[in-house]
Amino acid sequence: MVIQTKSTEVIKVETDVVAVFVWSGKKEKEIVWSEEARKVDAALGGMLVEVAATEDFEPKKEATLLIHSHGKISATRILLVGLGKPAELTMFDLQTIAATIGRKAKSVAAKRVAVAVADELFDVFEKEVVSQGMVEGIRLGTYSFIKH
Repeated sequence: MVIQTKSTEVIKVETDVVAVFVWSGKKEKEIVWSEEARKVDAALGGMLVEVAATEDFEPKKEATLLIHSHGKISATRILLVGLGKPAELTMFDLQTIAATIGRKAKSVAAKRVAVAVADELFDVFEKEVVSQGMVEGIRLGTYSFIKH
């Protein structure tokens, strides 16, 4: 597994799955969209918001919604990931959320996965902590025991 960080426009990332984040707002079932999620939604012509509403998606921790981009962005699929309330997140939550991303990507046989980290996470954690939590979580989520 090769892991690297890049600063790239989310809609231009060539990958099998790109994960974007949403979190809970002040009202019940209110979805607050990260800047990256809004960019993806705009490129998809509002399809991400529409599908989330149709599927009654709630931005709870580890909630996910996987949709196909239909070639409207460079990524093949978009994984919408709920964070719950960012201010309440712990390092364990970051790892668990990242593990969920890894498992979802593995379930669709994705070879390349990108995570568009929401800037709001940096209000809660240092950049190094977010990076560490994401890497550890994805590695744990994609782990499979292979007997000798």
